Amino acid sequence: MADSTEAAPKPTISVPVFTQELQDKEVKEGLNVTLDAKLPSESVAEVKWFKDSVPLVEDHHLTVIAAGDLHCVNIFNATVEDEAVYKIVATNAAGSAECDCELLVEGWYQV
Repeated sequence: MADSTEAAPKPTISVPVFTQELQDKEVKEGLNVTLDAKLPSESVAEVKWFKDSVPLVEDHHLTVIAAGDLHCVNIFNATVEDEAVYKIVATNAAGSAECDCELLVEGWYQV
């Protein structure tokens, strides 16, 4: 008698791979800036953002957006306190991928 409870083959999950990595940016203080990366949605990954290795916290000044393949951080009215290394990490059952960039904020009163 054949066993009719055979498990269906599980879809294979690949390690996440960014198709567009974060790029270093420089912005004048008071302007808005967007940091963006692309990760194919078939990667089925959990995405986390960090600022100088600390998990990023959204507020009125900073928003995190995920729309299809695009993952971005929008910083409104950038200040010198926003200057940092920003990192995005994508993790799924197969592994993880990360990329980072440096944001430089040029103050108005530089010597």
